[in-house]
Formats: sequence, C-alpha cells, structure tokens
Amino acid sequence: MKKLLLATTMLVTAGTYAAADVSVSGSARMGVVSSDSVTTFSNRVRIKFSGSGTTDGGLAFGGSFSAHDSASANTGTAGSTYISGGFGKISMGDVDSGDNVGQLDAVGYTGLGDGNSISYSADAGGDNGIPGDFKDAGGARVLYTYSTGPVTLNASSAQLTDGGATSYGVGAIYAAGNLTVGAGYGMVDGGTLGVKFYDSSVQTSATVLTKYVSKTIEDASVT
Repeated sequence: MKKLLLATTMLVTAGTYAAADVSVSGSARMGVVSSDSVTTFSNRVRIKFSGSGTTDGGLAFGGSFSAHDSASANTGTAGSTYISGGFGKISMGDVDSGDNVGQLDAVGYTGLGDGNSISYSADAGGDNGIPGDFKDAGGARVLYTYSTGPVTLNASSAQLTDGGATSYGVGAIYAAGNLTVGAGYGMVDGGTLGVKFYDSSVQTSATVLTKYVSKTIEDASVT
C-alpha cells in the first residue's frame, strides 16, 4: 500500500509540469539524376518530429529529430533540444558552431533541404577540423545565442574531453531586411583522440548574404 500511495503522489506531482506540443512534418522528392553518364531514378522521403512548450515560469523549451536519426537522437548524436528565455537560448545536440554566421539554401534537386555548407573548423569542417562525430568530441555540441533587435550573438563548444581535441566558436550576425552580415571566430584546441593527433587551428570568417524576394504578377486579361 505504501508503494501504491507513493506512485500516485508522483503522478499527481508530474501533472503540474509543462507538457510539449508535438508536431510531425516531412519532405519528399522524386526524379531522375544523371551523373558521369550514369542515369538513375532517385527518390527520398523524410519525417521530422518536433516538440515545444512553455513552463509556468515562462521559459520556452523544445526539441526535434528526424525519423531516420531516431537511434542517434536517443544517444545524443543527432537531433537537438533547447531552452530559451530573456537570457537567450541554449541548444544542445547536433547544433551549429558559434562562428557559423551564414549558410545559403541549397540549389538543385539532390540538395533539397540541405545547405551549401561553408567549412567552419569549430564545427568539424575543413582539413584542420576535428571529426564531426560525438564519440570523438567533434563538432559543436552546445550553442548559446542571444538576440537583440537586428543583432544576434553566438557562442559554442564541442563536446568536452579529457585532454583530447575540442573546439570553440563565437560569432555576431546583423540582419536587416534582405541583408545579413556576419563575422565569426573559431578555434580548434588540438590534441590526441584515440591514435590520431589533430592540429590546433584558428579560423576567422565573414559572410554577406542577400535574399531576393520574388513577387507573382497576376495576368489581367482584357475583355
């Protein structure tokens, strides 16, 4: 009886916690791809699960992952979670590095839903970057962002290691209208991971992005 009463009390207490609203979205493509004189049929469908909510204290929280990454999301190597408030936003998981200050949307069939990635060393990009793999502490794993007006500030860290390589990144972005300007600084703190040694490196970056807004002009027929 005591165990039953304890379980009931826990359930009543849990009912006061904020619950997340879960949504499902997805994308699909089908077509014909020709590369190096080889033509193939190509199709793909992806489903994404997202959840978000707000605590009684006004903090927003949430997370998302793709169905094909469900196993990795369960162990923290894919998907991401966040909490945000007046202090900014803290995200953990498969997140961008702080010096990642601009990416263009992909162009072309096979790149739908991806970005034309710029190699940021603090995000495991480039020859001097550390591996983009959680077990090797590669790539940004925690990202802090703070926005005020048109300005957004970023700071990130890779998975912390015991004497191994890791990375850090900071950046600032100014966005107004169709113009986005950003500057970033990334650093890889070299070390040995397993049997391989990774060099230390420092990278500075700057981006300028413009968005073209297309408008549909209706054809007015004259009768």
